[in-house]
Amino acid sequence: DLDGTLVDSRRDLAESANVVLKDAGAAPHTEEAIGRMVGDGAATLVARAFAAAGCAQPEDALSRFLAVYNSRLLMHTRPYDGVLELLARLSRHRRLAVLTNKPIDATLQVLEGLGLASYFGDRVVELPGFEEPRAEVVLQVDTRHVAHRLEEVVRVRVLERPVRGVAAEGCEEHVVAEQSAQLV
Repeated sequence: DLDGTLVDSRRDLAESANVVLKDAGAAPHTEEAIGRMVGDGAATLVARAFAAAGCAQPEDALSRFLAVYNSRLLMHTRPYDGVLELLARLSRHRRLAVLTNKPIDATLQVLEGLGLASYFGDRVVELPGFEEPRAEVVLQVDTRHVAHRLEEVVRVRVLERPVRGVAAEGCEEHVVAEQSAQLV
């Protein structure tokens, strides 16, 4: 996963959502409130933002959000502390992949812009419609892009995130602490 796992994109996502809300006459939300709405794709984020504002969602809200967000992908987005070191360490022993519900063009721009692309090569996969990449999804993706066996899958997550999906099914997991940047 990318957003909220390898990179902190919350501020750029929140500011983009708030631009679209304001343009529709709705009150903006705090970054923290928008952050709690993130995780199930852009369409869900936009729907949640409008619902929480008590405002009807315009038909073009998603396309407008994507346009705003794509224009500011890297304004504040950064890798979490410890991610670069973890990826460097893991890449010496594993083929790494990113599976995300973020559109592939935006994903590639973020990875390239933050100096993360070299860790993944062509193993960057968009999984539209999925809430979070899960083990059964990993195993269905073209095996040229990911590990062949579940035991070879490594899940990276931020400490505050719940253990879900792949990690809950017994694969190796590496945790990056946001505050201390220690590898656990």
